[in-house]
Parts: sequence; C-alpha cells; structure tokens
Amino acid sequence: MGLVLSRRLFLIGGALLLGCASGGAQLSSDRMAWRYRELNGGFGSLATWRGQPLLVHVLATWSGPALLEVPMLRELHLAGRVRVLCVVVDQEPQTAAIFARSFELPYPVVRPDELRRFLGENGPFGPVSILPTSLLLDAEGRVVARNEGTWSPATLRRLLQKIEGPAARE
Repeated sequence: MGLVLSRRLFLIGGALLLGCASGGAQLSSDRMAWRYRELNGGFGSLATWRGQPLLVHVLATWSGPALLEVPMLRELHLAGRVRVLCVVVDQEPQTAAIFARSFELPYPVVRPDELRRFLGENGPFGPVSILPTSLLLDAEGRVVARNEGTWSPATLRRLLQKIEGPAARE
C-alpha cells in the first residue's frame, strides 16, 4: 500500500517526464486536425500552430498544481520561447473563460468540444488521467516530451533549449 501511495504522490507532485513511445514522432494528421472550442465559440486546430514550438497544457481549474504553473507558462509565452495553448477540461464551459479572465492569461485558453473523447484512449494525445498533463511540440509538430504533473522549471528550460538549438537563452 505504501508503494502505491508513494508512486501516486510522485506522479501528482513531481515532474514525471515521459518521452513519447515513438521517440519524437510527429502527431498524426488526425491529431493535428483536432479541433478545440475557443472562448468566443469558434473552433481552432493544432494545425494552426505549425512552424513554432507549442506547449499544450491540459488542466482543470480546481487543480492546485496546475495553477502554480501559470506564472512560469505566462513568462515563457511572453518571452516568445514557446507558445502556450491551455486546454481546460472542467465540465462547465464558462469556467474556461472565467479562468482566462481571472489570471489575465496572455495565451489562448480553449476547451475540448467532446470532453470524454478528448480525455480517453482515442483522444488526440492518448489518455489523460493526471492533471495537469502537458505536451511539448517542436516547430514541426513532433512531440518532444509529455509531462504528467507539474513541470520542473529546470527540466522545461532544458527541453526548450533542445528544440531551440545551441543559441537558446537560459
């Protein structure tokens, strides 16, 4: 029992970095075509973000660890190191808009059109069972890293340097 509890705490509180099983494989065209609901009611897709690094940050607004990451993600987005796309998975659609306004987020906040499908095995990123979960994509749409739980700032900086090249800022 202690081992299970310890593992669960590590997954939730630690920055467990999981490389993609396909080792940086490009997202399939159906994943790049995944449509999300924008706060204005329109739709967007991951294909819009091709050509620039993207951090897809999946969270629930009730998740304390997810909220702790907001300042770091804001800083990275504003510095232009990576674009951030926040996917809010709360049940109530209006929660995403309230969250974006309350934190004055400079990056897009969206929500899945079909929540159950998005979080499930056949969702665009495979099953999402730990919140927050993030995927770091390079400019070509290849998954550089998948992180379940919160990011360690040092780990995220190292990954960004990897996709930015040797001239990356620290």
